[in-house]
Amino acid sequence: MRNKKNSIALYLFSSFLALALAATSSYAVNERYHPRKMDEANILISQYEVEIARGNATADNYAGLIEGLKKRREAYFNRADGVEVESKIFEAYRGLLKVDPNNYQAGVSVIEYEVALGRIDGLQEKLETLVASNPGAYKCHLLKGRLLFYKADFDNSILEITKGISLKPANEVEDIVLYNKLLAAAGKFAQVMKKSPLGPSGEPVTAAACANIAAVYLDREVSKYPGNVDRAIELLNKCLDKDKTYVRAYIMMAQAYGDHKKNYKEAMNCIKKLENIPCESALLKQARNLNQKYFRLSTAAATKKK
Repeated sequence: MRNKKNSIALYLFSSFLALALAATSSYAVNERYHPRKMDEANILISQYEVEIARGNATADNYAGLIEGLKKRREAYFNRADGVEVESKIFEAYRGLLKVDPNNYQAGVSVIEYEVALGRIDGLQEKLETLVASNPGAYKCHLLKGRLLFYKADFDNSILEITKGISLKPANEVEDIVLYNKLLAAAGKFAQVMKKSPLGPSGEPVTAAACANIAAVYLDREVSKYPGNVDRAIELLNKCLDKDKTYVRAYIMMAQAYGDHKKNYKEAMNCIKKLENIPCESALLKQARNLNQKYFRLSTAAATKKK
């Protein structure tokens, strides 16, 4: 009889455990975030938001709020969901800077966020101040190198990024994959600039040079700074002023308008100008594919507006 009771108890316990595990498994799959971690984050955030709202906008309270927001970001299972917290962390760092203008972590975090968004105007001076007061801070040099990369100052970009990587402590957790990619790209682009014949004003003097340098400004990473797309278009117009039959320039112009500015009508107009120009089969195929692509995107955009 006792064995029978033990068997029943064991069966009930096993069934309960199986249901609990199944619930936990489905919960993790169905929810966007880890509940316990999110609760911890929300307690911290509420605590420090209340203090700041009461007028206690101290450096310690902003630091606590930032800690809570970072915990909230980490609580999401999908990293993409945590992106929505980034702007709140940025605003909290800006608040911290107001009460503690010399706070290195806040200063570098605000600049890092602005650079990631391609908002680099006016950041050079802020970075110079940070580097001057924190000459051994590797992240300052990395950011300065990234900023110089966007400004197409590739030689100095290489120097700063290399210095930043060399200064990074071995135990510091920092993703430098991007900076290694920037180093490789900067070396390649520096060679393009050096091989392109330039006039006294520093502007390229041949159609090919204009197109080659424009291609640098349209690179995926370089073009994150919107002003570089405008510079590419300017160079492509100069290219076509020098040679109206430069097929590659029309294709690149279409990509500048279509892929970067989302102006599909203007992109298709660029492709249309190739109708009476002799074109290699590979370039002609590329032009036709782009025209079809921008036509589909234009139609979809028009439908969405309706």
